[in-house]
Order: sequence, then structure tokens, then C-alpha cells
Amino acid sequence: MMKITPFTMTNQHLQTLGIYLILVTLFSFIPNALMAQGVVGGLKNISKTVQLVVNVVFTIAIVIGLISVIIGFISDNPNKIMRLVYLIVAVLLWFGFTFVFEQVKTDVGGQGGFNGN
Repeated sequence: MMKITPFTMTNQHLQTLGIYLILVTLFSFIPNALMAQGVVGGLKNISKTVQLVVNVVFTIAIVIGLISVIIGFISDNPNKIMRLVYLIVAVLLWFGFTFVFEQVKTDVGGQGGFNGN
């Protein structure tokens, strides 16, 4: 005799189903022109997206750090020098990331960046 076990819907099942529905909806509305770009177009889009996200995050962090440093110097906070050092390190990291990112793009594809040829 076969034993039948009832199927229960858990939160993990609902989350997985939701992710699949979002992906199916997203891919059904993407125009064929974007899909026809192939690997080169996809890499360029990913490169631009990564650079944009990193620049936005670093810009927000540097503005918050600058405000923190200014407030620290105005209020004579004992940690004002450490905050200034953190701000300088953040700026150096941002410039370093931008330099390395542009260097990799130039090394892979010549002066025009990665072109896939």
C-alpha cells in the first residue's frame, strides 16, 4: 500500500516561487535587441553597472565621512583626526578602484576598452 504525504507550502517554497516568477516576468519583457547584444554587450552592461554602483556607494560614503569630519572638528571631538584618516583612506580606495578598473578595461581591449574582436 502506498503512503501519501501531504504537500505543505513553506516560506522557502514561496520565496523560490517568487524569484522564479520575477525572473520569468523580467525575461519576457526584455526586448530582443538587448538579448541580441551577446556576450560583448552583456559584459559592457555589467561593467557599466558595477562602475556606477561602486561610484555611487563611494560618493555617499565620502560625503557622510566629510560631514562627520567637519562636525568632529567643529565640536572638537577627540576622534576627529581618526575620522580624517578614514576619509583620506576612503578617497584613496575610490581613486584606486577607478584607476584599476580603467586600467583593466584598457589592457583587455586597447584604448577603446573591451570590444570583443
